[in-house]
Amino acid sequence: MLDGYKFPVYTTDFCPKNETEWKKRSSTFNCPKETSYACFPNEDITVLLEFCYPLENILIHEGRVAVLLLTFVVYVFLVD
Repeated sequence: MLDGYKFPVYTTDFCPKNETEWKKRSSTFNCPKETSYACFPNEDITVLLEFCYPLENILIHEGRVAVLLLTFVVYVFLVD
């Protein structure tokens, strides 16, 4: 578990690439009902992070990348 976040965050070597992998990782985390499993890079885009995010849904539009900041915010920015 990493320090500095407002909820438990763990590093991982890869994020799920399809629905089957997503369901498997999500069930491993067993996130509470008001949260959802998420896997994003850190704000420097140097490490992948897995965690239960305190929202049930996270909307990320095509062509954008979400990163997890230490301030508990998922930041979404446009990819060139």
